[in-house]
Amino acid sequence: AVPDEPGRPLVMAFTSRSVNLSWTPPLSNHNSYILHYLIHIRIGEEGIWDDNLVFETESNSTSTQMKNLQPFSTYSFRVTAVNALGRSRPSKESYYMITLREVPSGKPTITAAHNISSTSIVLSWSPPSLTSVHGEFIGYRITYKPRNAHGVAGRLLWEDNTPPTEILLKDPAITRYVIQKLQIFTQYLVSLQIYNPEGLGPSTTVVVMTDEGVPTMPINVTFGEIKNSSVQVHWHEPYAPNGIIQGYRLYYMHQNFTDVRTVRNPSPQMQYLLEGLEPYTNYKLWLKAFTWKNEGMPSESFEMLTDVQGPDFPIITNLTCKDETSIFIQWEHPLQYFKAIDFYYVWYRSEGRWEYEEEIIDMDFEKNKNGGSILIKNLTTNTMYELKVRAVTQSLYNASILYKGLFSEPSKILITRNCDVVRASNILTGERLEDSSSGSPALNLELSAGVIAGGACVSFALILAILAFGLWRKYFNESYYYLDESPSTPAPSLVPDWDIESNTTDASIGSVMIGVSSIGSSSSASSGTTRRTAIPAHMFIQHVDNLHALNDAGFSSEYEMIQAMTSISDYPADSSYLADNKTKNRYHNVVAYDHSRVQLRPLPGQKKGEYVNANYIDGFQKARAYIGTQGPLPSTFDSFWRMIWEQRVRVVVMITNLVEKGRRKCDLYWPTEGCKVYGLIEVAPVREEVMCTYTLRTFKIKHTKIKSGKQRLSERIVLQYHYTTWPDHGTPENPLPVLSFVKKSSAANRDGDGPIVVHCSAGVGRTGAYILIDAMMKQMKAKCELNIVAFLRHIRTQRNYLVQTMEQYVFVHDALAEAVASGETNINISYLSRYISSLQSSFTTDENSVPWQLSDRQFKLATSYRPGESQFTASALKPCNQIKNQNFDYLPIESGRVFLTGKSGIEGSDYVNASWLPGYHNLREFIVTQHPIEQTAPDFWQMLWDHRVQNVVILSSLQQPEFGVFWPTKQVHMDLESNIRVKLTTEDSTETGYQTKSFQLISLHEDSDTSLSLKFIYCPSWPHACSPISSVTDLIRSSSLLKKGGSLNSSSYPWVIVDRFGGTEAASFCAISTLLKQLEAENHVDVYQIAKVYHNRRPGIWRSQSDYLFLYKVIEAVVNSDKHYSTGMSLRVPPEGMESLVCKEGYASPPLKRH
Repeated sequence: AVPDEPGRPLVMAFTSRSVNLSWTPPLSNHNSYILHYLIHIRIGEEGIWDDNLVFETESNSTSTQMKNLQPFSTYSFRVTAVNALGRSRPSKESYYMITLREVPSGKPTITAAHNISSTSIVLSWSPPSLTSVHGEFIGYRITYKPRNAHGVAGRLLWEDNTPPTEILLKDPAITRYVIQKLQIFTQYLVSLQIYNPEGLGPSTTVVVMTDEGVPTMPINVTFGEIKNSSVQVHWHEPYAPNGIIQGYRLYYMHQNFTDVRTVRNPSPQMQYLLEGLEPYTNYKLWLKAFTWKNEGMPSESFEMLTDVQGPDFPIITNLTCKDETSIFIQWEHPLQYFKAIDFYYVWYRSEGRWEYEEEIIDMDFEKNKNGGSILIKNLTTNTMYELKVRAVTQSLYNASILYKGLFSEPSKILITRNCDVVRASNILTGERLEDSSSGSPALNLELSAGVIAGGACVSFALILAILAFGLWRKYFNESYYYLDESPSTPAPSLVPDWDIESNTTDASIGSVMIGVSSIGSSSSASSGTTRRTAIPAHMFIQHVDNLHALNDAGFSSEYEMIQAMTSISDYPADSSYLADNKTKNRYHNVVAYDHSRVQLRPLPGQKKGEYVNANYIDGFQKARAYIGTQGPLPSTFDSFWRMIWEQRVRVVVMITNLVEKGRRKCDLYWPTEGCKVYGLIEVAPVREEVMCTYTLRTFKIKHTKIKSGKQRLSERIVLQYHYTTWPDHGTPENPLPVLSFVKKSSAANRDGDGPIVVHCSAGVGRTGAYILIDAMMKQMKAKCELNIVAFLRHIRTQRNYLVQTMEQYVFVHDALAEAVASGETNINISYLSRYISSLQSSFTTDENSVPWQLSDRQFKLATSYRPGESQFTASALKPCNQIKNQNFDYLPIESGRVFLTGKSGIEGSDYVNASWLPGYHNLREFIVTQHPIEQTAPDFWQMLWDHRVQNVVILSSLQQPEFGVFWPTKQVHMDLESNIRVKLTTEDSTETGYQTKSFQLISLHEDSDTSLSLKFIYCPSWPHACSPISSVTDLIRSSSLLKKGGSLNSSSYPWVIVDRFGGTEAASFCAISTLLKQLEAENHVDVYQIAKVYHNRRPGIWRSQSDYLFLYKVIEAVVNSDKHYSTGMSLRVPPEGMESLVCKEGYASPPLKRH
């Protein structure tokens, strides 16, 4: 039989990982030898006897040692005897025992470690498994010390001899701790351990960096060369930058008015040329360095006096001859001079000579307060002399520098034997004549008859010029009066010959005309010469800069030349003046030339077709590429649509609104719903797509008298591209949307389609600008040159007044310069990865040149706009508003800021630091603003109320005191001074981890029951650090689902996007939202256009090239990961684990640091 059960095992000794057991043998082995024993182990008081936890002894000894146990664990044991016949019953279990403690073997897992201010770090962790504590879990030990770097032999080493600071947390339940009172912008080694009564476990160590603070003051500020309008300022960086110096602000004050310049690209030793100063003026200057946090301490202030400037022109008061060989000239000091006048230069020459002779007069300014005079001798009798005077002032800082003033008006005098003689008593015998303070009548101004006659001629010519200008303004201005006319036979269509000069090979080709003088000297149409006016594309930008010089003098000269060469009187328009046709002209002075007028086919019973005010206009290397016409009148709707049908028109371009500034500019010539018949043509709307700057309408037109058959169709599709944001009698503020509109509308006209019909109101100004831009872009693509002058002269012979104003002419040049500079930026998604790769590739022009990247040039071009000072001083920098700005790098420009309902008598009450940004569907789709502070929170809520905002996205983290909570709690509502009550109604968290809050805004006015419901979507620190770059769009897509009233981009009310300063994160959110919509609708994206338009609306939002490239990389990640955007081709998908992360180069913006 099997043996009886052994005795209860007893614990004789134990350690942390072993136990010595002893037991008595069975009372009877039933005559079978005991072979060995089995030791059963149970862990814990409530544990089970696991068959897998059985230890077999090596012999039949009644004692053994159990090893490999866990420290500080409860165990019990029982024994089974084994003989040849089998196992006995288990013994009674031993008494519970606990192994001894050990130091912990487990270590906590740090789940988050980042800064929350410039002097504090937050650490979050999860505890280790309790089985690895090996004793009573007392708590945690945190140690930290600065991680100081130093270089040795070219290598970067880390000092490790600094004693760490220790923090003991005697609560195992703690999983988060904030370390405070740290050094600013310093890396710390932070270690975390658990401990029990036996000691400390292994540590988990991370490197964390405190946030940036504000720097100390710049040092060693000195002045270099001081000039009359500038000063060179030198300084060194602060002793304690306390962060990454983003730049410096140079403040300068004059007469209690303070201005500021921001200096970027910091280095240890800085210099800056402060320009735009007033001459001979005292300025007080000081400097502040700034990090992304804020400005630091100001440097010591310094005072300096700018140098003098050349004086204004003197006034000649007396010019007479003393005798037949000498002239006496007297003058008054200039009306404006600086400090004093040290010299006068008198220049004179005889008639017929080119060079002037010069007399220099050393001036004692204190003795000659009124002016100066001189007697010039040894002249030739019976000769006409021309004289002029200029004043000179010596530099305050360099005696060798003379600032020469303006010359006086030249004066002429004829020396004869019988000329007037100046009394000798009033003339000193030397060359220099002192000014007489007695005001002797003998020194009165006596100008020759030639001078008087010349002045009279000049005055008469000036009067004629003023009268001519007035008549021109009256005749050419859009004082539009209604008129009418009848058709004539159109001239035969010829291939355009305006660009024939582009192929000439005469000697003039060698010197391309650039600038004012060269263009102004180009030959007229009547001269028959072929002087080349085409500008190579690579020289066009410089050409436009030259035309802009001297207050657009080049444009003025060139445009006047074009107008003079294309007089309306040169081309008959008899049909337009016929009595029957006068009511068919929208404006009295805009007619249709007979030789190029579009003529409709006569209807049955008509001898000739109906009149329409429209002309064929040539394009680049294509005759009759366009039809320019007026905005249709109700009386011309039928003929307009019949023209569309007869000319096989597919694209109609409309560049006007129906009503502008209260005046009717065009009539509604299309049906808005349901089909409508216009004469013989039935028009039915198919769809309408509203974009940010234009609307695309699709119509189906049908000829009611034609039945469809094999040879002809009775139905056609017509596309109307309606540009809605071109101001009347003005130009758009940004050419990029216009360029995009021209490209898309022109590309929609297929080969074989009829002309593109272009109309504005009169069909001349904006119409001509569109045609000129489109034709020149085609020429640039085909020939790499632009011939604006020749082409505009040519098309003005086909329809009067095309490009009606000089402002439009300038805009066309600026738009084409933008097209040349930026190239094609609207990229098809199938080429997007290749395009981004080319942007980031390095190029060199030769072996010695510095490598450059296209992305760098594109970023600089996108951020090249510098708003004028008035854009900020009008509101943002007013003293009453400066306290409302969190960061002076992010200010709204006046033309793009969001206005509040102002309070009567309170200056600045209409200001909030917020800017309008366009989206895909709306010109005012987004409001970008800073995180409200205590002073601006009421303005923020007022803004939401005024603009009926229903959705707010908050991207800023809550960090007291700068970025605190600005909304009420559920228990306490908020009442504003503007009689608005704000109530928090609900709070929730989404599956994607974003928080939502719903608010009710209620008017407290007795006579109003108006309210507004809105929702906050709260996602702090977006885009999240070290997350896949494609996840950046998760918030945008979630916002579309969470918002009130539809998709993100189709709301009729603006979205408000909040980050800390209304800067990069908010702009990135808006840009990516817009680009995703464009991607979905067009399979194209234009990152450059969005980035540049946004920069122009809120300068400074793109701080670095990485911010710009981040937009590209997000869209690329979306394209590569989302099957929705597949176009049937194989899109590149990154390997698993290789997707770009936000924390890498793709997005390295300082405000989103995570260390």
